[in-house]
Amino acid sequence: MVAAGRRIALAACAAFAVLGPGAAGAQPPVTALDEIFSPDKGGVPYPFEALVKALEDRIAPARLRTALVPIGRSLQRFGADPDYFGSPRIVIAVDSDPADGPALKDRLFVGYQPAAGIVEAISYSAASGRFEFRTVEDYGSGKPDLFTPAERDICMRCHQGGAPIFSTPLWGETNGNAAIAARLKPLGTTFHGVPVVQGIDGPDAFDQAVERANGLMAASWLWQAACPDGDAGGACRADLLGAVLRFRLGGDRATSTDAALAASLSAALGSAEPEGFALADFRIPSRDPSLQLDAGAAPGDIVQAEGVFDPETPRARRVLFETAGDAAAIADAAIRTLAPLTTDADIALLDRHLSAASGETRRFESACLSKTVARGGDRSEIRFTCATNPAFSISGFVVTAGGAVSEGRIDTLAVAGETPLNRLKIDPDRSAIDGRTLTLALVQANGLGARLSSGDRLSPLELALDEPWDATMARIAIHDDGARLSAALAGLAERPDSVLAHGPFRRRAIMSAIIAALAGGT
Repeated sequence: MVAAGRRIALAACAAFAVLGPGAAGAQPPVTALDEIFSPDKGGVPYPFEALVKALEDRIAPARLRTALVPIGRSLQRFGADPDYFGSPRIVIAVDSDPADGPALKDRLFVGYQPAAGIVEAISYSAASGRFEFRTVEDYGSGKPDLFTPAERDICMRCHQGGAPIFSTPLWGETNGNAAIAARLKPLGTTFHGVPVVQGIDGPDAFDQAVERANGLMAASWLWQAACPDGDAGGACRADLLGAVLRFRLGGDRATSTDAALAASLSAALGSAEPEGFALADFRIPSRDPSLQLDAGAAPGDIVQAEGVFDPETPRARRVLFETAGDAAAIADAAIRTLAPLTTDADIALLDRHLSAASGETRRFESACLSKTVARGGDRSEIRFTCATNPAFSISGFVVTAGGAVSEGRIDTLAVAGETPLNRLKIDPDRSAIDGRTLTLALVQANGLGARLSSGDRLSPLELALDEPWDATMARIAIHDDGARLSAALAGLAERPDSVLAHGPFRRRAIMSAIIAALAGGT
């Protein structure tokens, strides 16, 4: 039975063919992996330690997430037979983005079986709106090492959602399991550039990257399903992207969604996915081979998984959100699901461009009640509540020391017609004291300047003080960035060659077009 199972698995490995440059069909879509390891850039680094270093150099000071899997369930599970612990499979996840170049966070996963000389990769392509499967066979054989497309149908037998998969906690097959790590210790401290022994935090971080990658796959599918083709589709996608960008600019806080957009999304998704928006489950039940090994089993006798432990066994759908019921709730869930389409760097750049331009400004002020409390030495805490203006109220505290702002927090800030903001930080590095006026920079948890749910930007808060440092008046200005962003997106949707046409979310092209539109370009 074991031998038969092994023959089946090896046949599957043999079927893991690659499409060479001369194969029929369309040009394979370009992924981030293809960009950084293209032939004109030297191809895939060899040995594997060099590939690991090349990736870590890109994301420094962040580190790659890795795991060693001696008895796993991949197509290469028999590659090290019979010395499974002498050549464990290496898996790598990139969960940080480089300072420049293509986005890699949760978009690139690499596997390597040294004994088989095979490198496999799953890399996201904005051009196709999905993860692409790549492989290098005979890695290091002397011929040029290049990633080439793998046979997708074979890959999809296990990767049923078209994205990376991993086991459930506590990841018993990996070197996050102390019993497995102990059997790997003869390899030394590192194996082909990755740690041999690590705690549970390693596979946990890998698992989180896999979950986010599947979220990206869900976002990509949802972007193409949420709006129709034609002119109406372009306007729908402009409104939808505006809602997503306001959500991201606001630190992933809920935004107020236009009722017409909410109704359109609810109808489209209810028709496309009446049982709820879902993907195939990306987690396979964990198993701990050390238990059977300790009982005397040979590695080759337990490597073949069966039943629910076999990644080729069909898995249940994982429902991300319901598509029936309240339209506003469905729209909110859709916007949250779409958020991974943009990177943190995209949002930081958009924030800078919105903040750099002038526009319409609303100004508010409110008188305050306050109390000053000595904190020891030259430190004082000013606690304030400003609520005399029905259109603007604010409460919080600020600590001063040595004539400068040292810390502080806004507990609540409310503007008429907007969702109230809670627990904003006061950034001391961007705040100042000038005589009896405190200028306080308000920032969100993501480090960006505070914004309302509409996307409108808050200026620094001014507290005008009276002796003995009691706050008497709070003043703030609100800039209409939300309207400017909506206008830019609407203009893009009207173009004949619009980047908002139906199709995959081409992140770099779309974000570049938005920045150009905000700057007055074409």
